[in-house]
Amino acid sequence: QMLPGRLQPLDPEILQQEIRFLRTSVQEQVVTLGWNIGEPPGHVTLNHSSVQPLHARMTYREGEWWIETLTHLDPVAVNHAVLMVSAPPRRLMDGDQIRVGEVEFQFYFP
Repeated sequence: QMLPGRLQPLDPEILQQEIRFLRTSVQEQVVTLGWNIGEPPGHVTLNHSSVQPLHARMTYREGEWWIETLTHLDPVAVNHAVLMVSAPPRRLMDGDQIRVGEVEFQFYFP
């Protein structure tokens, strides 16, 4: 079963298919993004030189998605606002633009 929300890549030269999220049995779904090779549904591999091994973490809890930066190098940006490592997670809204390294997405919810 799929969770609500998806990431649509904005540059097909970098990434071509959208990212969807699978529901697991845990209440709080955590998904990391980075070039580290990990197992879905807990990790999304982004194969791009600008992305760090573990670059971002997305958490789905109580019907909302949250995102945070896991690296000091090229932090995640939401709608061009940079999220520093020490910042609290930011709640994602439908239509938000997310940048992970040089990989940009449009967030759609639900």
